[in-house]
Amino acid sequence: MSLFSSFLRKKTVFENPVFVDIHSHFIPGIDDGVKTEDESLELLSGLFHLGYKKVVTTPHIYQGVFKNSYETILPGLERMREVLKQNSIGIELEAAAEYFFDDYFLKCIQEENLLTFGDNYVLFELSSNVRPRQLEDAVFELKLKGYKPVLAHPERYNYFHEPKLDSLEKLKGMELLFQMNALALNGFYNNTIMRVARQLIKNEWIDWVGSDMHNMRYLESFRDALEDEYYEKLCATGNLLNNTLIEN
Repeated sequence: MSLFSSFLRKKTVFENPVFVDIHSHFIPGIDDGVKTEDESLELLSGLFHLGYKKVVTTPHIYQGVFKNSYETILPGLERMREVLKQNSIGIELEAAAEYFFDDYFLKCIQEENLLTFGDNYVLFELSSNVRPRQLEDAVFELKLKGYKPVLAHPERYNYFHEPKLDSLEKLKGMELLFQMNALALNGFYNNTIMRVARQLIKNEWIDWVGSDMHNMRYLESFRDALEDEYYEKLCATGNLLNNTLIEN
């Protein structure tokens, strides 16, 4: 029995009220996400069977590592839309990007040349171990130019793991939006990240939740994360913006 077949045989205890995923890596071969169309189709089918109606996939843009742009992302998006149609998977697929906070990202902000989703939201991530000095300035500049900045997985950055999460509280005060990875809630990364994720939920600081799905290893853990009591608490806050991306 394949992992996907086993996944389909299981039923989630908690009926997921979130219908839109806004962080994933489903365009084949352009970053550290899926490698083939078949792999992408299998993962998107998994989300469809979990009740998702829409996915905004977000390939990495990280100069020197994943040198993506409109030219690599948008053709890949159109191809995967066609694959979904051919296989009768009724999930809407869009694309934006997950920008790495570097000089290229700062240049894109200045030039107002960013791949966005929804109402001009911009998803970006930070270095795992070194806090960028220009973070607050960049958030201010993004907002000044009419963007709505979204910090990817704040629970994962070591330098934010303070007892009272003071640094993250200050960023929330700047109206920086936070996107949590659901996988953080069941120890997929490590117990410290799980603890911080739970505290963020208790503080009601999470605005978006995502799968950050890269490959099949993520899918089974993601299904389990949707059954976690803290995921249910997160959904109950009423703060999540995911479903605002579905057109009525």
